[in-house]
Amino acid sequence: PTQIRSSTASMYADCNRMPNLPVHSRRTFLQASLAASVGWPLLGAAHPQLELPLPNQLDGASIVRRAGLAGTARVERLGASRGGRPIDLISIGSGDRNALIVGAPHANEPIGCLTIVRMLERFAFDRTLHDSGWQWHFIPAIDMDGITLNQGWFRGPRTLHHYLDNFYRPPFRLQPEYSFPLEVPGYRFTAETPESTCWRQALEHVRPQLQCSLHGADTGGSFFILSEDRPALAAELVTLPAAHRITLNRLGETFADLHEFRPGAFSFPKLEDKIARAVAAGTPPDSVWNAGDSSAGFAAKRFHTLSMTCEVPLWRDPREEDTRDSGLTLVDVISQEQAMLREDEKLLRGLLPTLRTRLTTFDEQSLAASLGDFVASADEWVQEIEEAKSDPIARKTLRNCDLVQYEFGAASLRNLAMARRLLPASSTDSTATAVRSLFASRLAAYSRAAKLLPVPLEQSTGLQRSAILAATRSIHTAQSS
Repeated sequence: PTQIRSSTASMYADCNRMPNLPVHSRRTFLQASLAASVGWPLLGAAHPQLELPLPNQLDGASIVRRAGLAGTARVERLGASRGGRPIDLISIGSGDRNALIVGAPHANEPIGCLTIVRMLERFAFDRTLHDSGWQWHFIPAIDMDGITLNQGWFRGPRTLHHYLDNFYRPPFRLQPEYSFPLEVPGYRFTAETPESTCWRQALEHVRPQLQCSLHGADTGGSFFILSEDRPALAAELVTLPAAHRITLNRLGETFADLHEFRPGAFSFPKLEDKIARAVAAGTPPDSVWNAGDSSAGFAAKRFHTLSMTCEVPLWRDPREEDTRDSGLTLVDVISQEQAMLREDEKLLRGLLPTLRTRLTTFDEQSLAASLGDFVASADEWVQEIEEAKSDPIARKTLRNCDLVQYEFGAASLRNLAMARRLLPASSTDSTATAVRSLFASRLAAYSRAAKLLPVPLEQSTGLQRSAILAATRSIHTAQSS
């Protein structure tokens, strides 16, 4: 489900220029007493060969052992994924405040897993962190099935083609971030997934003051989502991307129902309001929201938790800094997206029946389920973004830096990429040929427009750690005042 953000005027805010800043080697971690601080190295050459962790490196015992924390950190098996893969909770430190940090809330967003590994590595040689006033709790990867289906691009060149050759994203209602129990007037969601059950159990066990769900994006720079309007925290967060040589995305999730606290910092979607509007209009609520509560919504209602999301990109698009007119309006962009959705729907509607008869493994069935979910919801997607065309501002020409945020981009290739993974290599069926041909032409067109450059993992993981620490300082300041 998509919906254009209400404050569309902000899409014409100045693009964020990337200053040639010196690399920051340390950032202060504020301890509970504020009497002492410890350094936290963020950038530099300390880890010249950083790699995204593979699924077999993400069980709690392995991480603790490799980090040298055996006998110090506590590991608890929360449960297992839909595919039977283990999901662990690692806890360390002492204090009267608790933070829960969650990696891989979406299947194709593994950078947070590496952020967690690096944070735990720090604990091994800096004892002051253990007495910082915080107990730290980590779920290295909540979507272990998704990480497993994406792991093919964790090694090798970080190119868009390699990424898409190994891409997977589950149906929206099965994504751990949005499958928590939800009951509001006119709508009830109880189809909690095993992954969200593990996450919920961790929340109920920890009852955290802070929760950080570590998200990622293909391109577009970084932005932040907060469950509360904390002006000082938002102001600090939006300064962090530049310090890590990453563009600040001032528009956020451009077709999501987010409220802007300031450019680059937003609220989580108000699901209750979205559903209430549908009920009042006589529209079936599941046509605008077919999933559950978010982790942030659940934690806020139950434990008054502050949730913070730091989105980091895999690639940088040079157009992020380009303020020239693109020649396209938002109406043009939406029309192009709708045409792509219809094209994909037509192809996949013809392809899926032939594929389903040959699917035998859990992973193959997971890929097919995502494609089936897209076909079933394509009409709703097309109609929902159609509404955005009626805004007068949608007929103004976009600058290139705004176009990067609004265009379909790499997302236009996701369904075709997953379909390709299910095609027999020797298939010459006309529909299979059409899928491969359309994928190749779209990839070529997007590659010509977007000269993508990989964002170094030092920078993206450093940004997420900086954002986490900024949130802990905000909580300490609020509780001390």
